[in-house]
Amino acid sequence: MQQLISIHLNEFGNFKLKICCNQIIFLFLLRNLQNNFFSMKIWVILVTLIIGVSLNINGQKLDTALLINDLDSLYDLADELQKNGKALEALPIAKNAANETAQKLGKFHPKYSPLLNLVAVCHYRLGQLNEVEPLFIENLEIQERISGKQNAFYAMYLNNLGVLYLDLRKFEKAEVNLIGSKIIRQDLLGKKNLDYIGSLKNLGALYDATGDYNKAETYYLEGLSILADSLKMKNKEYVSVSYTHLRAHETVLDLVCRLLLEKKKSQTKI
Repeated sequence: MQQLISIHLNEFGNFKLKICCNQIIFLFLLRNLQNNFFSMKIWVILVTLIIGVSLNINGQKLDTALLINDLDSLYDLADELQKNGKALEALPIAKNAANETAQKLGKFHPKYSPLLNLVAVCHYRLGQLNEVEPLFIENLEIQERISGKQNAFYAMYLNNLGVLYLDLRKFEKAEVNLIGSKIIRQDLLGKKNLDYIGSLKNLGALYDATGDYNKAETYYLEGLSILADSLKMKNKEYVSVSYTHLRAHETVLDLVCRLLLEKKKSQTKI
């Protein structure tokens, strides 16, 4: 009776549920309640309640672990679909997963924010831009409350909102968000990080769209220089670390070439 009662449950190879009744309680109860049948019944009930409460608490933990595993699988599936041009199929999967996360884990659980971003990106891929802005704004507010502004996820969501404003031709808002994202990435990730290069590319696209070719050329060429010197990826396609980082599919080299052509055309007209 002096031994601890333990139950071990392994699930998915990395989840262990261990329920133990305290040895001191056992010894104390046995010493004071022995030879008393009625008291022994109370002891049995007490031990049963202790085990029952422990099972319930740890059972909830197991349910949460299983839910998170399912959500990860749904996220991977939806993301793979949208990356392969099947955003229409990905959207309901991502949306249902986000709703389930909000209901069962809450909107401030770490799993909710990436799913909400994925829902927004699916809408973006489908051209449903009016659906995207409130989702990105909500995500920024959630991420700021969870981790503050100085983190890579906040920078990504800020970048995505900036790209949305660029597509909506709200250039002032786009500039504020894209520059903010670039500054955070530069401070946290450094200039050799691919997401930082993505910020340079998006700022180049912004100034290209507004006709400020000098600024656009500066950002484009800085991005191309980093790729060539630091990553030894000259003339190769830029691949973003964050696959839900918008505007990650053009190559920096292609953008530079297009920029120089546009600049040449404008000078020719003059």
